[in-house]
Amino acid sequence: MAAIGALALAFTAACSSSKASTTQTSANENTWNTINTASVKDGGTVTVGIEKQLGDWNPLDSSISADQVYALDGVYYAGAFISDPDGSVVLNTNTMASATLSSTSPETVVYKIKPGAVWSDGTPIDASDFVYDWLVNSGTDPNMLNASSTGYNDISSVVGSDGGKTVTVTFSTAFPDWKSLFGPLLPAHIAAKHGYDESMTLAQLTADVKAENGATTSTGAVLQLENSFNYFSNTAPPVSSGPYEVTNAPSDGSSVTETKNPKWYGDGGHLATMVFKYIADASQEPTALQNGEINVMYPQPETDLVTQVKGMGSSVKYQIAAGYEWEHFDFNLNSTALGGKTESAQEAADKVALRTAMLTAVDRKAIIARTVGLFDPASKPLNSRLFIPQQAGYTDNISKYGLGSGSSSSAESILKKAGFTGIGTALKYPDGTAVPALTMRYTSGNSIRQTECNLFASEMKALGITVNVETTSSLGKSLTHAAGYDYDVIVFAWVDTPFPNSGNYSLYVTGQGQNYGGYTSAQVDALYKTASSSFDTATVNSDLNKIDNILSQDAITLPLYQKDQMVAYDSTLGNVRINSTAQEFTYNVQEWGYVSGSASPSS
Repeated sequence: MAAIGALALAFTAACSSSKASTTQTSANENTWNTINTASVKDGGTVTVGIEKQLGDWNPLDSSISADQVYALDGVYYAGAFISDPDGSVVLNTNTMASATLSSTSPETVVYKIKPGAVWSDGTPIDASDFVYDWLVNSGTDPNMLNASSTGYNDISSVVGSDGGKTVTVTFSTAFPDWKSLFGPLLPAHIAAKHGYDESMTLAQLTADVKAENGATTSTGAVLQLENSFNYFSNTAPPVSSGPYEVTNAPSDGSSVTETKNPKWYGDGGHLATMVFKYIADASQEPTALQNGEINVMYPQPETDLVTQVKGMGSSVKYQIAAGYEWEHFDFNLNSTALGGKTESAQEAADKVALRTAMLTAVDRKAIIARTVGLFDPASKPLNSRLFIPQQAGYTDNISKYGLGSGSSSSAESILKKAGFTGIGTALKYPDGTAVPALTMRYTSGNSIRQTECNLFASEMKALGITVNVETTSSLGKSLTHAAGYDYDVIVFAWVDTPFPNSGNYSLYVTGQGQNYGGYTSAQVDALYKTASSSFDTATVNSDLNKIDNILSQDAITLPLYQKDQMVAYDSTLGNVRINSTAQEFTYNVQEWGYVSGSASPSS
């Protein structure tokens, strides 16, 4: 794991005067884990405004809208480790007693689950949950819609002892980022009610998958395992291992109500009720916060929205953080206009030249100036896909290739050299066929991304390429190429983890669950195989930067900037704070509560 340096995080308390005061936090990153720390009382309800419809329930599913799910899953699905706001990875001491790397040859990790850790129906959290997590994430079943098999596909066995409260995990291949695994855990005993055979072994799963001989529709025990996994995707959590459990989730995705888990075994759990409420129009969130309709808002910061929050006075506090989330343009390499499904099609000289010219014509500085730069003057282009600037391995692997420079002359030169004609009017491939109109999508209701797409389309028009900008009501459906939702170009954000190696593996390795663009490169696959098994940070960082250079040369995606995250909340709430890792701001929800001595809603 690369070292994590200081992240840029500003904490602001809105004042009653006409100008809001802004206080920069200390350079000591440890203070970021303690911002807004307070002694809180038990009871009360907190309503959280969310910008996306609720109803994607399985955080392990590749088709879900990740940031929305991550904001909720920590409330009801626990894992072995958590990421703190400062980027440190720490044991989840509510659930786990310990997790120890006991051997490196073979790599062996021993987990000890706290004796009192149970699901909300009283069933112990035990080794069976680890086994289920391993099987569905193992990568053995190609029809399993899990987001990533990274690390899980290196495990040879998961064995329980001590009544299931000790779990011994043995790896067949070294996996240094083992702390990234087994979180969140799904309940195996519930999976068993929906098809999963708890006696299934990896050998059995492997044999059954092999017998299917590549069929796209599974049968038997394999199908039942998939059915159990899909149950968690389509169904509100029937049990919880966290401080709160889902008690109401309307099918229209308008809200989710969670009440305190009566079997909660960990610290805290002060609130009586939490409500996550979908607010379709983000511009209405500040008003909802001010009038008490919601108590916490988690918006994508935009100029008008930030200005509104700043003017609310002392009744509201807010934080803005730039960290592990980053905006990017992605190509769908399955599209024959831009590549094809095979490596040879994607590496065809004309397709590489077209993609390179398009990304060269993109002016990232202009995009930033028209969007996030309006409220964050410090925002600047991100020049790596695998590291953020605060990490030790960060190297500029973007601008040295001219990508994102906005140089139309360079873009035109690339096209001309490759034999394209109709440059600036109606672009044609070297063989004389027309470059078709491309579809570019962004999530509906996001004005920043609308601006980004419109600027992209304008820059492509100057090259003779038509780009039709359209919205998507479901990012997950677009990324998984559902009919009516597909794209040629798309803009969205990745929410990274503190693991730049394993955390990015599934984005770029052939056939991995989050490789939505269908990219395939034998060279990248080989480098990742080396990097993912090395315990030497310098070797890992070197390999990752080699990969990043190849991604630039292949011109498959363009990082734009680190995204700011924002959380604003009622000033009487304690312990609410930003966490810009994939853990999200609800990482410590068991600590939330109304400050002792304050007036708060009754429970």
